[in-house]
Amino acid sequence: MRTTISKTQTFKARFERFNTIDSPFHLQNTSFLKNKHILLIDDVITTGATIEACAKELQKIENVKISILSMAYTE
Repeated sequence: MRTTISKTQTFKARFERFNTIDSPFHLQNTSFLKNKHILLIDDVITTGATIEACAKELQKIENVKISILSMAYTE
């Protein structure tokens, strides 16, 4: 669960994005995620700061496997 509401980071530099992401995610009940494979989906990964913060929190779960999917389309 995201614990903070933040504005878009689209116009920030890479260093600024990593400084902004300070564990905005918190898991309340992890028991149902033990031994699971979790797919994180992000529309566009620019610096990876959001995905990294989310994955770090998920890695606290016992025997969890994490995969990441990102897909974008432009014309």
